[in-house]
Parts: sequence; structure tokens; C-alpha cells
Amino acid sequence: MTQGERQAKARDIYALAAGPGIPGCADTTRKMRASARALLVALKAGPADHKLTPGEWAETLNDPVKTGAWVKEIAEQLASG
Repeated sequence: MTQGERQAKARDIYALAAGPGIPGCADTTRKMRASARALLVALKAGPADHKLTPGEWAETLNDPVKTGAWVKEIAEQLASG
């Protein structure tokens, strides 16, 4: 997988995991969001990996300011996996 492909996949995963406050994420079902968040945990990007409670971690996913950092982290985890 190329870096561009990883970035695209990372954006897709983040869009599914992020909360409804993130542009383009409002139509994601709770089940899909939960599944995407479980994938983040499997990718070593979950709450424990960030030393946050699940609620604090979810807040970071729902923060539009942190979108870029999340996409970067997810892409890096995809590259290392």
C-alpha cells in the first residue's frame, strides 16, 4: 500500500470513527462508529494507547481541530501493521 493509499484509508477510517460534529460524519450509524473505533483500538490507537478514558478519547475523535492528527496517526499505524 502506498503512502497516498494509506492516507486515503486513514481518512475513511477516521470519518467512520469520528463523531457527528465532524463535517461529513453525521450520517454514520452508531454501529459503524463503534466498529471503526474498535478498529482504532486494534491498530493501537485506542484510549489506553493515548492514556485517556474512553470518554476523553471519544472527545478527541469528535474534535475537528484534531482531525489532521488523527488521520496522520491512523496512517502511521496502518504503515506499521
